[in-house]
Amino acid sequence: MGLKKVKKLQSDAEVRRALTAYYGEITRPGRNNRFRMSNRFGGFSTVTGWINHDQETRKLQAQTIAIIRDALAKSKSNPASLIHENEIGRTLQKTLSNSLATKATNSEFLSYFFEEYEKYLEQEFTVFLPCYSCLLPQDTKSIQFGDVSIVAYERVLDEVQENLSSNDHLTLKVFWDDKCEKLRCKIGELVDVRTIPSSRVFWRVKAVASPENLKEEALWSINVTLSLIRFFGTDWTVMFPQSPDIEKDPVIEDVDFGVDPLMVAKGNIRIPGRRLSGTYEISAKSLPFFQSKQFQKVIKQLSEAKDETIAYRMRDALGWMARGRQESDRALRLLFFFTAIEAMLSSRDKGAPITDTIARYGSIIISRTEHDRLSNYEWIKKLYSKRSETVHRGMRDSLWGHTMDAQDIAEIVAREILEKCDLTQKFSGFHETLKKASFGSDWEPKPPV
Repeated sequence: MGLKKVKKLQSDAEVRRALTAYYGEITRPGRNNRFRMSNRFGGFSTVTGWINHDQETRKLQAQTIAIIRDALAKSKSNPASLIHENEIGRTLQKTLSNSLATKATNSEFLSYFFEEYEKYLEQEFTVFLPCYSCLLPQDTKSIQFGDVSIVAYERVLDEVQENLSSNDHLTLKVFWDDKCEKLRCKIGELVDVRTIPSSRVFWRVKAVASPENLKEEALWSINVTLSLIRFFGTDWTVMFPQSPDIEKDPVIEDVDFGVDPLMVAKGNIRIPGRRLSGTYEISAKSLPFFQSKQFQKVIKQLSEAKDETIAYRMRDALGWMARGRQESDRALRLLFFFTAIEAMLSSRDKGAPITDTIARYGSIIISRTEHDRLSNYEWIKKLYSKRSETVHRGMRDSLWGHTMDAQDIAEIVAREILEKCDLTQKFSGFHETLKKASFGSDWEPKPPV
């Protein structure tokens, strides 16, 4: 994959001109280049590299990075998750440092850069983040949801130790500290011991992304998974977040979650209490379905979603719904749920009125009978006007009832699509079925294969 993308980058004349001009300036005779060399490992120090404090050169470097970034972004095969200016800059600095040390020609410098960037594009990471929004069933050490898994800390430790043992050059030690119930690490005999963000249960996420974008992309995959767990899990406890409960942040520990502030009014004091909701306590009864071929097929279609398919839109929608459930501000919560609805129902036809399209198509999907369509159409359209007031006029007078309604619509539409539609179908074909039904006929989606 990396080689194909780099070949496109290599063939871009503007990129080659920018790199040539940049290297030509740096290697100009009489130029005083300044260096700062150090090593980086595990967050204990800084990156090996080259720095020049000349303002004009920094400007030239920024322009070169921007040209490379834009060239990468032009290709549909390069997702935004793979592109980050800092990573391009680091690759450029590393190549430049090596080229100056070996007195490389311009041609060699270009070859070094493209080779280094190919290695960068081929990286696949496994990200471990503490899991605070889900609890595993008793005696269960892991549940897999495609590229995302929920695993006990012992599994994380085993995988880390396996990777460390395969590299004789690493002196990093990772261990579980029972006192603080966290993973900790140290290098060699250094006194400095770092605490790794951790809990007794972890999210394990496979991701191909720029290291700078990695946590963001991993978190999005986690949010997609959380929505699926919510939709298809069974036998929930009182911990289950109902609408309009606020869901726990999936990766950040908040000891004050669900605790009200101290509130004082004349002659009255309200003492803070704690709410128990906000967590998905996965039951053993849910495991057979989560492990079934039917569910794993849906997970695979979403994780491998191709552009312009229903699965691609659904992956976005499921992520936005999770963001909505985690949001405590009612206006933002409304925006997140309507962003999810737009992801599932909006058309690329610029001539189509977006409010009318979403209201019509949404009413078709959520209505039990054709007689319900008009009232649901008006309901969705009225709610959408609240969303528009926030986006276009900065108003925040939406009520919690509005957010609850938007959440209900988003979740019903999502469930119907996930259960009744072939997720690999082109989104335009899915839209045609809704367009046809909007003239009064039954909605006849293409069923899953």
